[in-house]
Amino acid sequence: DHSSIPKCFDILTSMGNYSNARMSMPSLQLELRYDPGCMIAFSGRIVRHGVHAVEGDRIGWAWYMRDAV
Repeated sequence: DHSSIPKCFDILTSMGNYSNARMSMPSLQLELRYDPGCMIAFSGRIVRHGVHAVEGDRIGWAWYMRDAV
């Protein structure tokens, strides 16, 4: 999110009935399991990220830290 505060963390939560989800952060050379109920906190403005396609139903819920809404 380009409007996020760089020094703060955004929080991503994933819910649903799915399997084999992976969150990738190429600039950090990381690929993490992203199972249902998982929460990940990081600076979305600084760290490029993405989630690979999954089989099943998935909802992504994001909390963004901003100066103003």
